Amino acid sequence: MTRSYFGILIILIFIAPSLRAGIICPTSLTLSCFDDINNLNLTGRATSTGNTSSLVRYEDIKSLNRCNIGTINRLWYIDTNLDGIFQPGVEENCNQVINIQGNGSPIEISFPRDTSYNCKDAIGFEKPTWISGSCDVIGYNVTDSKFEVSGDACYKILRKFTVINWCEYNGSSFGTGVWTHTQIIKIEEKNPPVIADCSNKLIGLGSDCKTSITLHNAATDDNNCPSQLLSWIVEIDLWGDGTVDYKYGFTEQDEFRIDPVANGKEITITLPIRVGPGIHKVKWTVRDQCSNFSSCLSLIETKDTSPPTPYIIDFITAAFQADETGLRIPARIFDAGSYDNCTAQKDIKFSYSPDISDSVRVVDCTNAGFQFFTIHIFDKAGNYEKIDVFMLVFDNGSCFGGRSLNGSVTEANNSPLKDVNMILKRPNEQKITTISDNRGSLTEAILPSLMII
Repeated sequence: MTRSYFGILIILIFIAPSLRAGIICPTSLTLSCFDDINNLNLTGRATSTGNTSSLVRYEDIKSLNRCNIGTINRLWYIDTNLDGIFQPGVEENCNQVINIQGNGSPIEISFPRDTSYNCKDAIGFEKPTWISGSCDVIGYNVTDSKFEVSGDACYKILRKFTVINWCEYNGSSFGTGVWTHTQIIKIEEKNPPVIADCSNKLIGLGSDCKTSITLHNAATDDNNCPSQLLSWIVEIDLWGDGTVDYKYGFTEQDEFRIDPVANGKEITITLPIRVGPGIHKVKWTVRDQCSNFSSCLSLIETKDTSPPTPYIIDFITAAFQADETGLRIPARIFDAGSYDNCTAQKDIKFSYSPDISDSVRVVDCTNAGFQFFTIHIFDKAGNYEKIDVFMLVFDNGSCFGGRSLNGSVTEANNSPLKDVNMILKRPNEQKITTISDNRGSLTEAILPSLMII
């Protein structure tokens, strides 16, 4: 009995080492980034060569980017001490390599199209859209830059979009995984500014027959979307001969520059020379900050507006012979050196009324005696001054039966003068006196022929 027991014990000791557990890993494989790496039916599981399959565990050592692409080293081991932690050199283990790849689908990016807004509209925002794979990690950035422009808009916003696939982006602005696009947003306003004054002007000449030209103007922009600043160009064609002699504006230099001015503010320019008589053209142009502009043309006439300065003999006596046609009295006979700033003395005209051709009066036996005239002195520009003169015309005794002298005495405003003495005489004859009545009328006196004194 004893011998038989000992033989069985030796057999058990011999078999025990041959039952020590081992582990066999599943084959390495390649998966897509959207595959479930924790699905062991997909990835496979390790098997043990002993009776401890329930103790098989794994832990992953991942080398993946943000898009879950890369390599996973899956360490399989037999957790013999049931602590859930791999014990190197103690617990049996093996390694499975799982390669994770992207889905390989091309990414399609759609950027917002260029657009326009009215200046009163709220500026909208559209973001880019894309079609990508389930593993791609897409993001975008946007920056706005505002530019004042001329031509087709009030101003423009350049909206730059940058789209990045972080699964592919390598840090370069021009590398793979990055897309850029600039959307152009125009802000429009179509109403031009309104120029305040396009009327023609008259400027009088000075004593030297010349004048300075100073011009003023202003403009206002659309009340709905007014520009802060308005820019002017003023072109002056002296004497209207088709040549621009002076140009002022926001593009000019030195004294000819007009800096942009506030909406509604007046501008003033003065020509550097004095000009003589003539008609001149002025073109006004004003532009707002939305590239809308208005223009108009006005005429500036520089003209002699001052009448001549009269130097006149205000009382003259004369006589005539009745057998002649009468005494012709030109209005110029009363001139004593009248002058004008723009007309030579020889060209000054004289008349008895505003009609410049009414320049001669005739005195004969029918109207001899006191003559009251209003002399009009004209320059070439048609300006005139007037002054009252007095003349006594005798017939030298040649008119039959003598001559009765009737008349009246009045102020320059035609109001009568009362009690004015008039004394007439001839050599070696008695004086004849008459006195104006309360109506200014002179008492009639029948005189023999008189000789001029």
